[in-house]
Amino acid sequence: MTSAPFNTPTAAVAYAGAPSLRHEAESLLRQAAALAAAPGDPAVTEDDRAHVERLYLLGRAALADREALEQPTVERLAVEAEALARQLLDLDRQDPEHTAGTHPPDHPGWAGAERVYVRQEYDAWGW
Repeated sequence: MTSAPFNTPTAAVAYAGAPSLRHEAESLLRQAAALAAAPGDPAVTEDDRAHVERLYLLGRAALADREALEQPTVERLAVEAEALARQLLDLDRQDPEHTAGTHPPDHPGWAGAERVYVRQEYDAWGW
């Protein structure tokens, strides 16, 4: 993983207000259950669902990034963090409506810096 060629928040800045890893994991489990329980809820628009699913993916990617940072010798964690970061970046390139960061997902500087993109987006949401 490399740095983005522009100013982005460090992991320390992006995750400064983040809950503990355990609390974040528990929150993501609740979000997953809620998403699975109401797939056809007529009160939830397609755009609302896309937004909630995107925030869930952002949370998963950020949690994986934080775990990989906390245990840098566990390669499996880095691989998972990179895969989730790429998934988020790909999703945001297809539908950038719900992004919040300074630098757009289609910026070429994200190549090889996908986890940095996760940090930008997590920080921009103010978690």
